[in-house]
Amino acid sequence: MSPSHIVSLSRYPFPGVGAEAPVRDHLVGLLHREAGAPVPHTMGPRRPGDPAVLYASADRIRRDLGWTPAFLDLRTIVDTAWQWRRRHPRGYSGGAAARSGA
Repeated sequence: MSPSHIVSLSRYPFPGVGAEAPVRDHLVGLLHREAGAPVPHTMGPRRPGDPAVLYASADRIRRDLGWTPAFLDLRTIVDTAWQWRRRHPRGYSGGAAARSGA
């Protein structure tokens, strides 16, 4: 990652896409579909202090940096993340992606 990416992530850790995403059930289902097998996970009750609902908006990063999300729907986000992970099973820890900073 470039220094500008690191600074951006420190100011905008999860910019979101401005759409509601029912994470618990929907995301687990999407991950299961992409993986083609059950994805290990643990479901539990909401912890004290956990909000009932969270929303992430890209408005601030769009205004400050002119950034817009490349993908707006959760299915596409999961699909592209899974495809990347399959091509880079060691993540950023080795290979061409680590050397290029990609």
